[in-house]
Amino acid sequence: PDSEERKQIEALLKAPWDWADLTGTKMSPEHKQLLWRYRFALTKEKAALTKFFNCVDWADQEEVEQAVELTGEWERQVSIDINDALQLLSAN
Repeated sequence: PDSEERKQIEALLKAPWDWADLTGTKMSPEHKQLLWRYRFALTKEKAALTKFFNCVDWADQEEVEQAVELTGEWERQVSIDINDALQLLSAN
């Protein structure tokens, strides 16, 4: 990512998990596209996993397969925070 995209990614990763509840807006389609575009680089960022899952189109089998594969990369490269892990277990 270039410097502007990196700033956007960092802001997205720092945003609270329940961002939609706090601001009344969900992650924009542009933000989802940005995170999806750089999904391979994000596997080194422990805060990115939960945000990445928000970007996956779970109705698209190819995206689901890539998401499952990339989850293994996160597992090998970083440990996620307990709060992020708990969010992955939530209904949202």
